[in-house]
Amino acid sequence: MIVETPTDSDSASESAHAEPGLRERRKNERRRRVLEAARAVFLEHGYEHATTREIAARADVAVGTVFVYARDKRDLLMAIVNDDLEALTDTTLAELDPALPFLDRLMALFEPRYRYWVRDPEISAVALAETTAYRSDDIPGETARFLRRREAMIGKLADMIDAEQRAGRMGRPDDARTMALFIMGIYLAHVRFWLGENAPHVETGVTRLRRQLNLAMTGLGPAHPPA
Repeated sequence: MIVETPTDSDSASESAHAEPGLRERRKNERRRRVLEAARAVFLEHGYEHATTREIAARADVAVGTVFVYARDKRDLLMAIVNDDLEALTDTTLAELDPALPFLDRLMALFEPRYRYWVRDPEISAVALAETTAYRSDDIPGETARFLRRREAMIGKLADMIDAEQRAGRMGRPDDARTMALFIMGIYLAHVRFWLGENAPHVETGVTRLRRQLNLAMTGLGPAHPPA
């Protein structure tokens, strides 16, 4: 029986295949440490007083390593928010019950975001302000990622609206995308007003949003047309 033993070239080939995976895991681990440190420093000292030097020290990396994962302090904050919201969106969409009435499904999508935004109000306020602070030709990487994720949510809303229209449960005052933009606009405007309150409460914010979305769907016309 001939037993094959690995040659030096075989070992080198296996090492070459394994090494990129190891480097990627190490890179991901450093990124995780940097973002965890950034979150902790932002919450302890406030966003304005946080420094990349302290974040690097907390993460046990060189200051230059921080800038491998974000171009500045603001980009770090947006990376934190993006990671959080992408995980939240995946969970919410996976658990969304298609049998619910349309308004209930909208609230099932938006309510978890209210709970997220109120968790760390200072981080939330900076993140929401960041998404309107740049011209379209000057958007940093993590802010651009945030806006792409928002665009994906608008697409999901448009798909939901299109399905309702095809089923005859919703009228066609405009195309599905325009209607989705309208709904997203209501949410974005409301969440900013709500976070600006002295002590925003999730239940209050969600109840108000539901009323506004219901108003948007029922319209502002008289209950009965004039005779």
